Amino acid sequence: MYVGLGYHLKKTHDKPGQQFIQATWTKHPNYDPYNSDNDIAFLHLDTPATLNDKVQTIKISSSQPSVGTDLLVSGWGRTHGRFVSFKEPALRVVQREGRVVAERLKAPD
Repeated sequence: MYVGLGYHLKKTHDKPGQQFIQATWTKHPNYDPYNSDNDIAFLHLDTPATLNDKVQTIKISSSQPSVGTDLLVSGWGRTHGRFVSFKEPALRVVQREGRVVAERLKAPD
């Protein structure tokens, strides 16, 4: 598998800062394709990415967020038949049946 970094449009491959790196991936062991629970994967790049104005890292929390916190989802993909990029909080931390979980926020109309 190859991963494109720094792309805004999938079909545009000639912009400065873009990179194409070979990678392997591992899906979450509890991924459920029927309801998309645990729809996340780990990508391991064969070579390090070069950070620039198009390719940056994101911070990953070292502690569990508090109930009521909105969580930002970083990425893009197909939802409800159309491609979207995630730029707004998409999940909220809630307490449900004695467990702290992330719940999808209602999509804006």
